[in-house]
Amino acid sequence: MAEWNKLTGKEVDVVASGISYTGTLVEINEMSVILRAPTGYREVALEKVVSIEPALSRSSLPPSPLSR
Repeated sequence: MAEWNKLTGKEVDVVASGISYTGTLVEINEMSVILRAPTGYREVALEKVVSIEPALSRSSLPPSPLSR
């Protein structure tokens, strides 16, 4: 899990229970993985997570209006 924590703040793909979730990794704790996705936050039970990998050069979030 230590290598997963290095992905905090980056776009990731999380596979859990046969479902793939994409978003910005917010936090990993002893109970869950928390992602920020375009439609809100997603919390995935850590016991169901099979893999967490860097996302393949695609952003799941729209561009920020503040960054120019």
